[in-house]
Amino acid sequence: AMDAEGLRPDALEAACRSSRARALYCMPRLQNPTSAVMSDRRRRQIAAVAEKHRLTVIEDDVYGFTSPEKAPLAALIPHRTVYLTSLSKSLFPGMRLGCVVAPPDQVEVVAGAVWSSMIMASPIGADLLSGWIEDGTAARLAEWKRHEFTARQAMARRILDGERMQTHPSSPHIWLQLPARWSTESFVAHARSRGVVVNPSTQFAVAEPPARAIRICLGPPRTRPGMEQAFTIIRDSLASQPVTARAV
Repeated sequence: AMDAEGLRPDALEAACRSSRARALYCMPRLQNPTSAVMSDRRRRQIAAVAEKHRLTVIEDDVYGFTSPEKAPLAALIPHRTVYLTSLSKSLFPGMRLGCVVAPPDQVEVVAGAVWSSMIMASPIGADLLSGWIEDGTAARLAEWKRHEFTARQAMARRILDGERMQTHPSSPHIWLQLPARWSTESFVAHARSRGVVVNPSTQFAVAEPPARAIRICLGPPRTRPGMEQAFTIIRDSLASQPVTARAV
């Protein structure tokens, strides 16, 4: 179970007590799809539960570059955390290059998993992106993305003012609660019929019943006018009534 700060420590404690789980996968910074960011206090609470139950924490931090004000969970419990990130989010998706920082006793296990699944990263891509990191190109691209997400978030707050949204000022996603008259599936279908593709909450639900909500991705529209048009269509759709099928 989650709240506005992401994973709840009491829910994690309960899950550990009721199962034989030994690993926790989580996204403390900009959880996907809700954009939740754990506070410093929440991260300490989660770290304490992980220590108590000797969990191996798999921290997915692919969106952490847009929320640099918060340190990763791995900074608190590095001996328990396998930290993952990827340049496909902070730079561009065509370069499928990620990295992992693991405790010393996990390095061989991680290396074996990489070898068995993909052998190695593309040497050409790795060389290109390493050069971008060294000459500052990567930092400039990441900063541009943060700036663009911030501008699109401001646009969302203006156009969708009054709607129930959970997000972060620099997040690439918006978690939008739907009015009671709309089912998730019918709203997604309606938006698609008007040219806007959003993700239903059912795509992300595992054990908990899915919320009546959608995820809006701010990256796909190539231009800000295109993003503004999409937000306007979503706003107008929220205000409209679902079309009900009639028996014939």
